Amino acid sequence: MSATTNMIADGLRERILSGCYLGSWAAGQRLPSARELAGAEDVDRKTVSAAYRRLEEEGLVRIRPRSGVYLAERRAAGTPRPLERLYRHWLTNLYEGARALELDTAAILHLVTAIAETEARSIPVVDGDPCTAELLANELRARLHVPAVALPMAGLRADALEDSPLVVATPAAAAVLGRSLAVPIVAVTLAEDFVDGLRDATRSGGTVVFVPGKEAGRRLRSALVFGQLDRGNPPVRVEIWDTATAAANAVRGARSAFLWPGSPPWLKHAVGSIPCLTPRWCLAETALLRVRAAILDAAIERAVDAAPEAPAGAQ
Repeated sequence: MSATTNMIADGLRERILSGCYLGSWAAGQRLPSARELAGAEDVDRKTVSAAYRRLEEEGLVRIRPRSGVYLAERRAAGTPRPLERLYRHWLTNLYEGARALELDTAAILHLVTAIAETEARSIPVVDGDPCTAELLANELRARLHVPAVALPMAGLRADALEDSPLVVATPAAAAVLGRSLAVPIVAVTLAEDFVDGLRDATRSGGTVVFVPGKEAGRRLRSALVFGQLDRGNPPVRVEIWDTATAAANAVRGARSAFLWPGSPPWLKHAVGSIPCLTPRWCLAETALLRVRAAILDAAIERAVDAAPEAPAGAQ
């Protein structure tokens, strides 16, 4: 390419970029033709055409045969995927909120790191019934994606929990632990729709309720005795899931079955064709929110303790 062509191309590029910066030209706008520029610059039209071809190779313009030369449109990014939109929304809210509090990027990173480190620590789930503790831990792992670990009350020492960020427990276990444990305790409760389903099952009568262990069965029978759940006619039978054969025998003559969340897949097959209520979860949403809030509180405490000084703007 000749020196004249290079000079013309450089001049065109400068004019185009300046025009874009000033807002005089927009993407897709038609640019002066080679004939018009050749007349204005007093150069050969072929030289101008060659200069335009060079700018097209650079991606600055698009030459359309029998139409003209146009300022190239910036290549549009692909349509954001749902996860990318979610990340954008989260980051926008994060940064706007942080800037409003005069927190810099280092402070944001420090806090997020503290959350990640807190969530990586095991969260004990305690109950007097090992089966119930395991089911609740499974549910927390599935719904909150936290490393919940089931711990039965029997033989549990309070000092074994002192290094935990928090402890999740049923109300009965929390009442015992609260006497000597300094770690935050979140007492979880059952979901309202789960309890309503259980109440409907017991009200209808002739229902067999399958529970995970002896302690869970004792609590349910106690609730029936004290009128916390309706007592049907014929009465409700509470059974511990054990084997498929035992379950099949337990539902003979029953009108329906209620399977505790977390029951093994074989149990539903074992009860046969009678109506069967199988709720997926048992923990209330408010209980999950309390666990999540306790994790954030523990992360904030960790971040403050580890910070060399208070974040900018903090009082």
